[in-house]
Amino acid sequence: MPAGVTKVDWAWPRLFNSVTLNYNSAVTLTAPVHDNIAVSAAPYDPPPPIADWYDTNGRLIRRLTNPDAAGAQFGPGRYQPAAETALTRQAEHDPSTANRIVGVPFSQQRGSFWVVFHVLIQGAKYGERITGAPHPGCVHLPAWARDGTLNGPPAPRGGTFSGVLPMTGSCPGRYTVSVYVRGFRGHSYPPFGSAAFTMR
Repeated sequence: MPAGVTKVDWAWPRLFNSVTLNYNSAVTLTAPVHDNIAVSAAPYDPPPPIADWYDTNGRLIRRLTNPDAAGAQFGPGRYQPAAETALTRQAEHDPSTANRIVGVPFSQQRGSFWVVFHVLIQGAKYGERITGAPHPGCVHLPAWARDGTLNGPPAPRGGTFSGVLPMTGSCPGRYTVSVYVRGFRGHSYPPFGSAAFTMR
């Protein structure tokens, strides 16, 4: 820290944790400066998006921001399949085995959502069905999403799949997206989970 800085605040906003599929609480930590160094244990893996420097009178000297930190991935990425479990073996036998999914607003494009879930079947591909529109014709999808494919980077068994649901232009209201395994062993299967979301 530069001379004159006596206290530092680090702030994490409420962020989605793709490992637990829940939101982590907003947290602010404060640490005194000793010998131009401030140290504190971080509550989460991503770095804090905001750091505030204060002088001896408690006056804010400077605010540092890191907008990329808010979108950082929680926890270590997974590139190799995790070991099989009773649940993944059940899903291999029955791809409609219940698996929690979550809809998360896509911050870079209003009206679009991430559809997020843990991968149970290595190499599976996914489809989506949207229901609950206020009236027929409400759902507007780009051409590349109209065949029901849920697009997203592949993730191995035990990883987290994040698919984009581009709903921009659809009617305001409450919708439900159901996700199913498609093309596995030459078949598509009933949905393994669903999530509700609201278009405003």
